[in-house]
Amino acid sequence: MEQQIGFCTATDDVNVSYATLGEGPAVLYVAGWPGNLQKEWETDFAREFLTSIAQGVRLIRYDMRGSGLSDH
Repeated sequence: MEQQIGFCTATDDVNVSYATLGEGPAVLYVAGWPGNLQKEWETDFAREFLTSIAQGVRLIRYDMRGSGLSDH
């Protein structure tokens, strides 16, 4: 299972990155801290954790504004 990264543009033209993983009903995962979708995915622990919670659902995560792959 591989995550897919995309971008959406907010009304003030800031690009916010998001990642989807899995298939099924959408579940939004909100981290309590700024991060980086790509760098987190590259760590074994995070990849295994995210893959496990994405079983049977479409897990959606995002980088907060000004962090990770989102615009600063």
